[in-house]
Amino acid sequence: MRRLDRKLDANEADIIEAVHASGTTLTEIQGIAEITAAKILGQTGRIDRFEDRAHYASYAGVAPIEASSGAVSRHRLSRRGNRQINSAMHGIAITQASHPGRGREFYQRKRDEGKTEGEARRALKRHIIDLVFTTITADTQRAQRSPGRQVGATRESSAAGQSPTANTSERSEPGLRKQATPRVA
Repeated sequence: MRRLDRKLDANEADIIEAVHASGTTLTEIQGIAEITAAKILGQTGRIDRFEDRAHYASYAGVAPIEASSGAVSRHRLSRRGNRQINSAMHGIAITQASHPGRGREFYQRKRDEGKTEGEARRALKRHIIDLVFTTITADTQRAQRSPGRQVGATRESSAAGQSPTANTSERSEPGLRKQATPRVA
């Protein structure tokens, strides 16, 4: 157990170092520490593959889906999208809604508008994903202006082992732009 604890501590230290080396400002957002920032950056990849913040929100599964019926207009949780980013957004929203700051003010304003706790939290998640998209985009643009610097760049391989795997959230979704893969003759 001690050996595994040391490995976990070393892994966490490596992640924190990589996030700091990336130059990202995601950790300046309330509720985003280094581990969450690493998860978001790792699952997002290149931010320029998304047309706009709505496209990114849809990819993350944070864009609400209309579930209206008759005169009742409401939205529900999307079950699609990247569940890792969605989970991170949920944790950030819970943190922001329960601590003083702009996130709590936004959440409370939605509650005062008559939204349920879930609806207000989903609205906050969408608000946060827009801020994350803007932050990553600005970080990327800043890195491109700096010679030799790229957000997320490290000296080490991104492959976790000899045979890296892809999870189901990395499958292509309709509407996402595909990169052409050159054929080997």
